[in-house]
Amino acid sequence: MKIEHRSNYEALRAAAYPSIESQLDDLWHAMHRGEIPIAERFYENIKAVKERHPKPESIDEA
Repeated sequence: MKIEHRSNYEALRAAAYPSIESQLDDLWHAMHRGEIPIAERFYENIKAVKERHPKPESIDEA
C-alpha cells in the first residue's frame, strides 16, 4: 500500500493570510491614497466608521 501525503493548501493559506479586517483596512487605505479605484459604497461605509471611532493620535499608522 502506497501512502500519499498531500498538503492541505487551503488551510495553510488561510492560516498565513492576514486577518480579513486587516485586508479590508489595507484595501480602504489603498483607495484613500488613490492607488486603486474607489468602490464607493465600501469606501463610504468604512470611512463613516473611521470618523465615528477615530484612531487615537498616540497610535502610529502602520
